[in-house]
Amino acid sequence: MLGVGNIARMLLPAVCTVMLSMGIGCARDSGATAGRYPFFRWVGEQGLRPGQFQKPRSVAGDGGGGFYVVDMTGRVQHLSLDGRWLGQWQMPEIELGKPKGLALGEGGGVWVGEPHYSRMNLFAPDGVLEKQWGQFGLADVDLTFPRDVVWDGGGHLFLVEYGHFHRVRRFTVEGELLQQWGSYGEEPGAFKRPEGLAWSAGRLYVADACNHRVQVFDGDGRLLQVIGEAGNGPGQMRFPYDVAVDTTGRLYVCEYGNSRISVFDSEGRWLGMFGLNADPALDLLNPWSIDLVEPEDALIVADSNHHRILVAETEGLLAYWEDRN
Repeated sequence: MLGVGNIARMLLPAVCTVMLSMGIGCARDSGATAGRYPFFRWVGEQGLRPGQFQKPRSVAGDGGGGFYVVDMTGRVQHLSLDGRWLGQWQMPEIELGKPKGLALGEGGGVWVGEPHYSRMNLFAPDGVLEKQWGQFGLADVDLTFPRDVVWDGGGHLFLVEYGHFHRVRRFTVEGELLQQWGSYGEEPGAFKRPEGLAWSAGRLYVADACNHRVQVFDGDGRLLQVIGEAGNGPGQMRFPYDVAVDTTGRLYVCEYGNSRISVFDSEGRWLGMFGLNADPALDLLNPWSIDLVEPEDALIVADSNHHRILVAETEGLLAYWEDRN
């Protein structure tokens, strides 16, 4: 005979599907983590239904209190911070490789990068394709394996590429190349697999993954700062895959190799970290992407190999580190 608990477990997936179709959502909270750290919550779990994920690779705030996620199925999903599913669409071509790189665009839309197709796409919030440009090639007008994109809030996009080239490029939103800089190497200003981008207060932050550092430039490509070095100690990094900057200038670094998030102040001084090797209750497993959701300044993390999204209140993080120190 089936007990009440077994019946509930059998019905839960169907109930979640109905709730998601109504826009209600099924955010998943860990009771222990939520009780101990109320400023953290988890959204999603592994699966193919709306609100579920298969190795999420990129996240981006939508500018209005929600966020977008793209995963290894090639789906772009739109969710609220409390886990309500707002919609989704499927990228039409994924045979050569999956999309990676998301950024807020004009009108609340989202830029989606396709590294293996060497092109950029701007979608409206309802998934309608508004702009598309780029093709593979080695000429200046072409793209070569773009890994991330960020919009400057005006008429320009910054991209990073690696493979044939390891560089930063600045385009108009229509795809006209304006500037590019960087080459393969370890010296300041050079890159080894630039993987993630953030733009804040006229500064471009580049996650220089295989150099285990973050480099900061102005909008014209002048190097301003280098933060981090290889390692797993405080202020060190291992394969930083993405970066985000909040309204106070704090820098959040998503470390794929160390399975953690490290945080620095606006001068590059280390403030703290969470994830693997920091606190088991806030466990991450190879996070790929990070962003901040305005106007709440909430941090979202693609916890890729746990197939979920971490949502954290930045002010709660500060209190957490003050308590620990």
